[in-house]
Amino acid sequence: MDYVEAFENLKPNEKYGRKTPHKAVLLLTIIEMCESDEIYSNEIRCNQQLIDTFHKVWKRTLPNDDSLFVDAYFPFWTMQNEDFWHLVPFRGKEENLTLLKERQVRPSESKIKECVDYVELDEDLFFLMTLPSGRSSLKRALLENYSALTEEKIGELATSKDNAIDKSIEALAEYKKILSSENEPKNNLVAESCDEEKQNLFYALDEDVQIQLNIEYYTFLKEHKAEREMFRSLCPTVFDLYDKISAHPIKQEDITSSLLYLYENFLLDLKVNLLGVDATLSLVDCIENAINLLHAHEHQKDVFISSNIGIEDDTVKKENSSGDSPLSDDSVSSGDDKSSAVNCRRKDLPWTENEEELLLLCYEKGKSIEDIASILGRPQNSIKLRLANLGKIKYDFIHSENTEGSKNTNQDLSTLDYYVENMERLCFILNRNGERVYSTDGKLKILHGKLYRFNYKDDICFTVKDMVCTNGVWDKGKKTIVAYMQTDLFPLLDRTHYLDQIEDIKEGSCMQQNQIRVDGKWYDFDGNLIGRATE
Repeated sequence: MDYVEAFENLKPNEKYGRKTPHKAVLLLTIIEMCESDEIYSNEIRCNQQLIDTFHKVWKRTLPNDDSLFVDAYFPFWTMQNEDFWHLVPFRGKEENLTLLKERQVRPSESKIKECVDYVELDEDLFFLMTLPSGRSSLKRALLENYSALTEEKIGELATSKDNAIDKSIEALAEYKKILSSENEPKNNLVAESCDEEKQNLFYALDEDVQIQLNIEYYTFLKEHKAEREMFRSLCPTVFDLYDKISAHPIKQEDITSSLLYLYENFLLDLKVNLLGVDATLSLVDCIENAINLLHAHEHQKDVFISSNIGIEDDTVKKENSSGDSPLSDDSVSSGDDKSSAVNCRRKDLPWTENEEELLLLCYEKGKSIEDIASILGRPQNSIKLRLANLGKIKYDFIHSENTEGSKNTNQDLSTLDYYVENMERLCFILNRNGERVYSTDGKLKILHGKLYRFNYKDDICFTVKDMVCTNGVWDKGKKTIVAYMQTDLFPLLDRTHYLDQIEDIKEGSCMQQNQIRVDGKWYDFDGNLIGRATE
């Protein structure tokens, strides 16, 4: 779904003869609370904090409009007719909520409080709200369509922290000047001096900035013509720039201050539009990496083939002269080995042709898995898997990784073509190429070859859902376990490390037959103790 377009075209309540701005103000409120970290999970409750912020945003957005009643519960309920807004009832109140929805009149505030626990947004939309550039685009879409503010005021309110998208058109004009004058002889020393001064500001940037932008980013656009045309209609400004840059490969000495700024805005603009059209997270991460490189936050040494890689036969520890036989046990070590703790700067990013070429070169020169992982900036298991895919070695296992300290488990690739990564705020499903294909704010774990999503909701409940993959697209499935506060299970769970406590899940023919083992004890689908586990 294109969420910017959805925000521009909210289904209006025209009871008063005009579009009411309540929905827009509520969405602006949620975005602002995400920006200030007052909302940090995809469970949005209409509590006093949200109501107070709603009133502040209303006054700021509609300073001269006293004709409408300011009520946060009104849009909290009516927003359910938008595809991205999902009301979640309290346990046992499902039928009550259904009856309220079927009525033709809006329920009272007390009825809404009684039935609705929280609202859940589409996960892609919530992820978009966690990005400064995403928040800026969403806010601008709302302010331009549902307020009478001046363009200057809209620009001020739409700006998020560390966001600079709004000046991309001016930056494009600067780049056009650079292109139009690149073949003209410099007739005076003043112009030559100015150019040199601007260029010198960025001479310190590593060459991998140029490589990252030209290869990883533009190669995608060249190879995906359908997506390219779609992006062109979404952001013609950045594609005007792309067409010009494609004909003028960027060189290190061309990275001036104006060009650096332009690149960053180009990347940020397209990143926002990618999220708005359900693009894969791996491409978004690729763009994020390029932005980091622009700021020299993350220099990648020897990632791409160059003359200074330094592969020397006399310093190489030979592992295997044949490319078809498996590596030795020493080289195919477990992901838990200390040697795997290299700087995995390209972990989870898509493989490029240049990387594969360098991988094969290193392998044929006899480099160890550890050394190759260090050169490419990828985990050792990713190196082994890529070599296996290229037919160089036999490698039949991939590990399910949890960055918060849970144990790694090996799975047979014949039955498992994905693995998971649990981060502090978002968790991801990755395909066998290490590309992120799904994100969620719940924790993920693989048990018996099946993927589950776990969600610990403070002072409410603990839920488990299975994850379903249909035609390569992941989504949450049915609930298997629901344990509320008063159950035996909920108080035992550590709110931060509960994933480590979960040992097993048994699914029956219906939800009532499901069981979960936590810290050696079995609990039923409702979170009540059954008895100690028997091995």
